[in-house]
Amino acid sequence: MAEKPTYEELEKRIQELVQIKSLMIKERNRAQQYFDVAEVMLICLDRNQNVTQINKKGCEILEYTANEVIGKNWFDNFLPKKNIKKIKKLFEKMMSGEKVGTEYYENLILAKSGNEKIISWHNSIIKDDSGHVISVITSGEDITEKKAAEHAMRLMKYGVDRASDCIYWMNSKARLIYVNNAACNLLDYSYEELISMNLNQIDPNVSLDAWPDRLAELKQLKSSRFESQHKTRDGQLIPVEVTSSYVLFEGEEGIFSFTHDITQRKKTEEEKINARKIIADQKRLALVGQIAGRMAHDFNNILAVIMGNAQLSLQDCKEAKTIETLKLIFNQTIRGKNLTKNLVVFAKNQEPKQEFFRLSEKIDLVFKLLKKDLQGIELIRENKPGTPDLLADPGMIEHALVNLVQNSIHATSMVERPRIIIRTFHKNRNIYLEIEDNGCGIPEEALGRIYEPAFTMKGGRDITGSYKPGIKGTGYGMANVKKYIQQHKGNISVDSKVGKGTKIIISLPVIKKKLTEKEIVKIQKKNFSFGKYILLVEDEQAISDVQYKILTHEPCNHKVDIATNGKMAVDLFGRNKYDIISLDYMLSGELNGMDVYNHIRRTNDALPILFVSGNLDFLESIKELKNKDPYIDHMSKPCQNSDYVNGINELLGKI
Repeated sequence: MAEKPTYEELEKRIQELVQIKSLMIKERNRAQQYFDVAEVMLICLDRNQNVTQINKKGCEILEYTANEVIGKNWFDNFLPKKNIKKIKKLFEKMMSGEKVGTEYYENLILAKSGNEKIISWHNSIIKDDSGHVISVITSGEDITEKKAAEHAMRLMKYGVDRASDCIYWMNSKARLIYVNNAACNLLDYSYEELISMNLNQIDPNVSLDAWPDRLAELKQLKSSRFESQHKTRDGQLIPVEVTSSYVLFEGEEGIFSFTHDITQRKKTEEEKINARKIIADQKRLALVGQIAGRMAHDFNNILAVIMGNAQLSLQDCKEAKTIETLKLIFNQTIRGKNLTKNLVVFAKNQEPKQEFFRLSEKIDLVFKLLKKDLQGIELIRENKPGTPDLLADPGMIEHALVNLVQNSIHATSMVERPRIIIRTFHKNRNIYLEIEDNGCGIPEEALGRIYEPAFTMKGGRDITGSYKPGIKGTGYGMANVKKYIQQHKGNISVDSKVGKGTKIIISLPVIKKKLTEKEIVKIQKKNFSFGKYILLVEDEQAISDVQYKILTHEPCNHKVDIATNGKMAVDLFGRNKYDIISLDYMLSGELNGMDVYNHIRRTNDALPILFVSGNLDFLESIKELKNKDPYIDHMSKPCQNSDYVNGINELLGKI
């Protein structure tokens, strides 16, 4: 039997218990103080799911007083019905002492105002001395605004990534720190590749040394708009319009830019400039053209009579002096005939009739035609393999080749060892033709005038004796050549030195017979339309075959009807419901493209119509028409397949 404690021992034990209780009260008061001032929502629930305690922050979030909350069932009164089942299961597991896998979770609560708020929860359990769970303390953080901001950011990113314009964010050192999908597609780089670059790697006009000044200037201006060029992975320079704004985000300066691809706009502007220039030249020579057109027939008849009688007289004539005179008359009639022919060709506004053919075969034909004139000249052919077929007017290209080869023949007429080199090759998206000779060359002061109508340095204007006597020029050869090349959206340049020779360089765009794999991928990355019903109005089979193929195959998969003239187009339009019309301006038959357009607009003023034409007069009139009609657009022949598909898609996007 244990000894009874003494009075002193009991008193000491009582004092110890009093101290322990005092400490417990202090700890409880400290815990209560923390509970009340905590910046998170704190709620204590008993086994029956009733609220036994709630802090100030919890009342603030719930929009209730503590008295309105304490004693109420948490699940029945403060949670939306749609969330109760899942949360009750979690609560029951905790009350049973079972471990739950989710310490932190998000859930909705229902505030007094009726608003639902998103709370991030963390639960703790309280056990009695026997280890049974008697209550749950849950802490919650109101993340409603945070979630709304995250949702807004996701929406913004979704919109930014699907924007048709390129979006760039550069820091104070011109480093790209964000780009959208449109930028990746335009430049053909991945997101990861672009954000490891500086802006000057894609914009050659940017100087890193001048970047701080540019940033400071933009800080003053707030924003600016300008044109520049962006370089793709393969080195292609794309014209762009850039709108830049100064930004200060979390203490870091930078520039935010919207960039719009203006390739098509530049092409259209260039076409309009060229068209106006050509039309101005045509107006300047309108009187000449009218006279040539009216007089050509009668003048050629007169020349034919003179030529015929000169030939007959030559057969009967025996006198040497008279024979020389008759030969002179005969040769001058041939010159007059050629002059009339070139004059009429130059004055005539003729739209190219296009078909696919091999440029090398056309060169062979020209050599056969000029076989006699080429005798004694070393002829070198350099045809690189793999050159694609050319889509062009074969007659115009043949006429241009004849003029160019004849010029080289004439230029080498006084050279001891005459040589003409003709090269054809394919580079990027162009077919190149080079005609090089070792002839007399062109004086530097005359290089700027060689395309002028009626300008020539042959015959009576050959003051340096560079050409063999008897060689004469009409002055319209190079003027016609340049006209033909421009009508095919090509370029021509001349490199010449007196006494060394001349090289003519011509580039003509390659129009493939179907979309390339790279073009298909680029189109698929954009928001494009497919599976539409299209009326294709085109009277040149070579062009309609290509357009039909790219519209009906991947990735477009459109249904397409073809009309080869205006009457057929009107008939098909009356019998079917189309989503868009692809319409040539120059058509065979009584109705042209404008007649078809006007017929459609009498019954449907919102059907998209894409004009596809290289006619110069139409290029001038389409601008005014587009101002009146928002559902039309225009592409000039010849156009790249991807540009044609994009033109169709842009118009379809308006409906």
